[in-house]
Amino acid sequence: MRKTGLLITCLMLITVLAAQTGIEKHFHKLSPSAQKEYLSTTKNNESTYWISVSDIDSFLHFIQEKKLPVKITRIESLVYTLVVVCRPSVIKDLLTKFEGIRFIDMPRLPKEELSVNNFDNTTNAINIAHRMHAALNGSNMVLSVKENRYDTADIDFKGRHLPSSLSSPILSTHASIMATLAAGGGNSFYSGKGVAWASKISSSNFTNLLPDTLAYYQQNNISVQNHSYGTGIENYYGIDAAAYDAITHSNPRLLHVFSAGNSGNSTSTQGIYSGISGFANLTGSFKMSKNSLSVGATDSFSIVAQLSSKGPAHDGRIKPELVAFGEDGSSGAAALTSGTALLLQQYLQQKSGNLPPASLIKSILINSADDIGISGPDYNSGFGALNAFKAMQTIADSNYRSGTVQQSNSVFFPITVPDNVRLLKITLCWNDPPAIPNAPKALVNDLDLVLVNTSNFSSWRPWVLSKFPNRDSLLLPAIRKRDSLNNIEQITVQGPLAGNYQIRVLGTSVTQGPQDFSIAIQFDSANEFTWYHPVLAAQLSGGTINVLRWRTAFFNSNSKLEYSFDKGNSWKLISNNVNLSDNYYRWIAPDTTCTIQFRMTINGSSYISETAVLSKPVTVKVGFNCTDSVLLYWNKVPNAGTYNLYRLGTSYLQPIATINDSFAVVSNLSENGSHFTVAPNIDPVSDGIKSFTINVNTQGVGCYIKNFFADLENNNTARISIELGTIYLVSQLAIEKKSSTSFESWQTINNINGTNFSLTDNKLVRGANIYRLKILLSNGNTIYSNPETVYYFENTDYLLFPNPVPAQSKWLQVLSRDLLKGEIDIYNISGQLVLRRLLNSPFESLSIYHLQKGVYFVRIRQEGKKDYTGKILVQ
Repeated sequence: MRKTGLLITCLMLITVLAAQTGIEKHFHKLSPSAQKEYLSTTKNNESTYWISVSDIDSFLHFIQEKKLPVKITRIESLVYTLVVVCRPSVIKDLLTKFEGIRFIDMPRLPKEELSVNNFDNTTNAINIAHRMHAALNGSNMVLSVKENRYDTADIDFKGRHLPSSLSSPILSTHASIMATLAAGGGNSFYSGKGVAWASKISSSNFTNLLPDTLAYYQQNNISVQNHSYGTGIENYYGIDAAAYDAITHSNPRLLHVFSAGNSGNSTSTQGIYSGISGFANLTGSFKMSKNSLSVGATDSFSIVAQLSSKGPAHDGRIKPELVAFGEDGSSGAAALTSGTALLLQQYLQQKSGNLPPASLIKSILINSADDIGISGPDYNSGFGALNAFKAMQTIADSNYRSGTVQQSNSVFFPITVPDNVRLLKITLCWNDPPAIPNAPKALVNDLDLVLVNTSNFSSWRPWVLSKFPNRDSLLLPAIRKRDSLNNIEQITVQGPLAGNYQIRVLGTSVTQGPQDFSIAIQFDSANEFTWYHPVLAAQLSGGTINVLRWRTAFFNSNSKLEYSFDKGNSWKLISNNVNLSDNYYRWIAPDTTCTIQFRMTINGSSYISETAVLSKPVTVKVGFNCTDSVLLYWNKVPNAGTYNLYRLGTSYLQPIATINDSFAVVSNLSENGSHFTVAPNIDPVSDGIKSFTINVNTQGVGCYIKNFFADLENNNTARISIELGTIYLVSQLAIEKKSSTSFESWQTINNINGTNFSLTDNKLVRGANIYRLKILLSNGNTIYSNPETVYYFENTDYLLFPNPVPAQSKWLQVLSRDLLKGEIDIYNISGQLVLRRLLNSPFESLSIYHLQKGVYFVRIRQEGKKDYTGKILVQ
């Protein structure tokens, strides 16, 4: 019996092995999308594939030798990958007959992640970074926005767009928002000012999910590329991930920033984390790349959004690495991070003369992030929330190091921890070589970070999360141990003893070396309080909720928050029990316009903010828009002594005048531009909130005349309606009516008290009644409107005009009250038909150039029946 059972088992094994002699045993070399394409294809249609091979020349020789119908469209030599077009039957031949196939994937359809509807550059300390490092604005840096094309005509990008043949033909509002958040110039409104507002911007089409060519990055000097899009939840190290790692490894100063995705509530169906709800749901295998940054989303209070995609990566690595403000999606979070990276690159380049490696930018961004949620790294918020100000301070304090390590070697960096340090934080990062596509573990070179107190030889390892595929395990807090999975390692020490320490970087397994690396260091002091918002000249909105922000080490202390309108001479209470650990306070501001300061009192010590401005934006309108000048006017703002008038220059708004009143006449529009904005001036150094910038040529106002209409009422009265843009310098309005030869005055208005007027004319003549508006100005100038015509039929259904027809015209206009479809015949005095035309509309123009002078008879027929007869005189 046992022999029979064993025989059956062997037969079953042989059957399984025989069944796998075809493509099935190679399915592990197909990505999920490629497997789906192969299994679901009923017709042998051509598709695009990414094929990773062990040797490109051998592959090319094989398809040539076998005469396989393969069209090669691109070769990614850095990752031994070819982009090909072929049929599924060819894929089967390649998998079963060419041993050098490593992995086959397919391009997927990218989708824009949701964009942010709100704007708040205070959440991630971008406002204070701008304030404390005002000279850093992204100048001479270049950002690439990879998705559909942003609006290159947007005034927030004026003078800074770099044209590219790789740009998408599809214009996208989403792309415009991303470009604005990262690098907008702030010309349209204050919310249009991005992080790196002086950087150049380029566009690249995301239908190519692979990296762009090295030539594109290098020729355009692109140092950051933003990717605010996704495909679906994918949990494998794809060809695209390897390609992004390879492009950064070969061009180490290029940083790719990806949005994590908006599938945080979804469940992966791939990889070892399949079926675990709320984890491992990043949207795209390219986001599994090691040398890029993936950024999740928080609300404006640094709470991670439920829809923000979570880690870990396919192999358990920490993803996303950062989170940032993106209330309606991670797209905006990535854009803010991209803009911040540009500022850091600019700062480091100024200090060293060279563009820094992406690993240094990553280490500084991660090390300076605010730890949120549970203590330490996690798969929800990564290493924390973006803090642009602390990142800039890391560079200002020169708290960063770089080095190179080889196999089994170590590199040491001495540091001194000063007194009164609450938290010491150190982050190691390196650009790792690309792994083979579909590798179960992406890390190639394994470095280790250790911190040693050289006085007592205490040591600390980095924080490591559990990667075990179980929900409870993934929720566990990080523990200290050797990290053999990530190319980012972080050590923190609470309340370290002052003294000498040593940072050690060990080349535990450097199979493709030597390996460059970067380190960022941060010392957070105890007993400190820093106002983050408002900063000097910050603009708060009156009558609405404003969020005040700070960072502090006082967490369990008594605190009192106050404000002052008189430069600190007197203070008004907001709250005498502020929760300092929140790091923010929502305050409803009074509906007024003034300067303002805030004071936080903690344990008897006071911390006073810089002077900000409380105001509302004014509304700018156009009074007239003439060829030589334009009149701008706006609502008066209480407590505003003057107003600053700005005009859009080559790239940015430029102040052109300080105005004592609420209007201004500006000349030379054609030479200097047509976009304007106004800001109330609250004190000599503080502007209030600027108005929305307007283009005077799109406001529907002409040279004083906004609207001038003439309409027929009750079939016997003309209604003339007038709307002026302004009455500035207007002394008289004259409505003129055209006689047989010229315009003559019909009515005049001398009492000009408003901008809207309405008049009626009940003495209409049969045919065309033509009116125009004449405006007399007190400076002696005269302005005319375009003519407006009212057609009066009297007791007939047809009008033929002009009648007589002037010799210089020879065009006869035929107007019908209710024409369906008709025919007009014109006869000379002898009864001969000289002209016949179809009438297809209520208004027709007939050329009668061939008619001689004289009297002609006209007959109009509808549906074959005579409907009108009359005569005309041709002069």
